[in-house]
Amino acid sequence: MRPILQLQVLLKGRQLKRQRFERDTVQIGRHPKSDIVLDNPSVSWAHAMIERVSHLSFRLRDLGSANGTYLNEARVEAAFLRDGDLIQVGKFTILVNFDEDRRQHDGPFSQQTTDVTLEPVDSTFALTTGEIRDLMATAATLPPAESPPAIHVVQPPPQAPQPRPRAWSRYLVHILEQERGPLLLAFAVGLLLGFGLGRCV
Repeated sequence: MRPILQLQVLLKGRQLKRQRFERDTVQIGRHPKSDIVLDNPSVSWAHAMIERVSHLSFRLRDLGSANGTYLNEARVEAAFLRDGDLIQVGKFTILVNFDEDRRQHDGPFSQQTTDVTLEPVDSTFALTTGEIRDLMATAATLPPAESPPAIHVVQPPPQAPQPRPRAWSRYLVHILEQERGPLLLAFAVGLLLGFGLGRCV
């Protein structure tokens, strides 16, 4: 947001005036047509100037004054200003503050006009139902956000089913594993009987 320059003139700690400036230059001096008139012999006719040098920054510049211009107790010819700085001009002190210009917007609503007003409530802002409805209608006119790219999931190829052994072969394997001893004995007896019967014939 574009800052608004706010100057508070003090003399021995007592506030004399407080002004806001939306212009880009502010003249300080004893001249009656100065923006900040300081009527005192310690102040030059055209003493100093505050000028905007960018969208967000201001600079203090001495205009060749007799007694000099001081910023935070240091004499300067030119210096950038920050919020809370103190300018000394003669016997006067000028407190510098920057206030935000809420009429300037850099967001997506900057190109659209609404009659929504914000009311401060304990350092927050409250909106009426009508104002919320207006904001929702404004948001509906904004271009839609781009959709995220689709994600394609690749499925693994199906595996061929493994052949299952037949029931009779499983039974035969079970018999061979469990009845190995008796089967061997029967086999041996059969061999002996066969051998004996062969000799008898």
